[in-house]
Amino acid sequence: MKKRVNNIRTVKFQVSFCVYGSYIFTAADSSGEIVEIYVDSWEFNNTDQTEILIDGEEVLSIDELTDSRFVVTFSDPYEGETFTETYTFSKAN
Repeated sequence: MKKRVNNIRTVKFQVSFCVYGSYIFTAADSSGEIVEIYVDSWEFNNTDQTEILIDGEEVLSIDELTDSRFVVTFSDPYEGETFTETYTFSKAN
């Protein structure tokens, strides 16, 4: 998957969720240089633990999560936006 973050072609994304309610998102370019970092809070938004509330605003609904595929729907009630993204990946060693 290749996306543009701040007009730079990114080739690697990494997200780490901490059980204490924070997460780190990083994006790197083709040389491995980090081009974007986000650190913020999260919590489960429902008892099924399939929705994550990010920074008290955006809802991330986990539609599918396997060893090679992650399908998620993002909803931002303040912006009125909802969209679905599909990510494919390989497990890190």
